[in-house]
Amino acid sequence: MSQEPTSWQLIAGAAGDLEGARDLFAQRYEPVLRAYFGARWRGNPRRIPDLEDAVQEVFLECLKSGGVLQRADPERRGGFRAFLYGVAKRVALRYETGHGRRREGRIATVVGDRDMTAADLRLSRVFDRSHAA
Repeated sequence: MSQEPTSWQLIAGAAGDLEGARDLFAQRYEPVLRAYFGARWRGNPRRIPDLEDAVQEVFLECLKSGGVLQRADPERRGGFRAFLYGVAKRVALRYETGHGRRREGRIATVVGDRDMTAADLRLSRVFDRSHAA
């Protein structure tokens, strides 16, 4: 399957609750998020039951009124892939620190190369490959 470029029209439509856009957004990015959380928590069986909730929490953060999709910017460094990766990483960290399913303020979405660990880089590659598929 060839990689589809980010459709900023789809993202704007999903952020604005355009009919069908949210469903299409979820269909496009659910496999990416599942792959990311699955790879991130593969060695931690306690986290596997959180996978479904974490995927849904990312969509909640993206699609709620005032959600992060409304702040998505096509000019942002790294594009939408980095933006969504940042949201997923923050949701994962909330689960790992015991704060999952609770709103802990706004989610930052900037992924800086300087503070990425080896595990972050590996997970970023999983995210990229899944996104490309």
